[in-house]
Amino acid sequence: MTVIFTVTMTFSAAPAEAGRPCPYWVLVSREGFPQENIARVCDEDQMGTILRWMRVADAAVSRRAPQAPLNDGFTVTIGVMKAGQELLAPVDRSAVLTVRVYPVAASGPAAFVPARTLFHGPKPFPPGFVVSAGWRSLDASDQVPTVLTALGMLQPTPRPTTPTPTPPVTVPTTSSRPGPDIVTLLFLLALLVVGGAVARRSIGRPRPETQDGLSGHAEAPNRE
Repeated sequence: MTVIFTVTMTFSAAPAEAGRPCPYWVLVSREGFPQENIARVCDEDQMGTILRWMRVADAAVSRRAPQAPLNDGFTVTIGVMKAGQELLAPVDRSAVLTVRVYPVAASGPAAFVPARTLFHGPKPFPPGFVVSAGWRSLDASDQVPTVLTALGMLQPTPRPTTPTPTPPVTVPTTSSRPGPDIVTLLFLLALLVVGGAVARRSIGRPRPETQDGLSGHAEAPNRE
């Protein structure tokens, strides 16, 4: 059996004018809970805040449901109060808009309108604007309207941001084999210089055998 709980306070920014009934009622039920919470909404600005939070107008609508788990779901039903109507009466409640709200869905808060609806909303909404059927994303940073929180709506929580991975730092690899030090290079250079000097001296000095042969050849005429 469904239990209906009526919020005794009437949501209005200013006292209702004498003889002027509250134009709207809002009912909120939570999936898995039998209780329904309902309240009058007399101020049009408050009703406009509810409609804007659920993004029923001027929102990108998708036919595809979020792939992540939806978690807790709430059904928000908005209706028009008829003259002389008692809010607790279960009959003759004129519902004009139904929205399923998932404030703590894993992929972010979302709302779903099951059927295309013509809604005669308050100002500044145009009279008789069409609410498209489908899914729309809600802004997690927007505060839930006071009317809905009083009726049990949860406050959305921002999705955790995934940290951007830091690219690995590439460290240039060096050979483990030690290279020649400066002393060794200088020693090798000195050897090359000495070796070159010795080689030049060896090339420039004639051999003894060659000198003796030349001397013998020059003295031969004197013996004759």
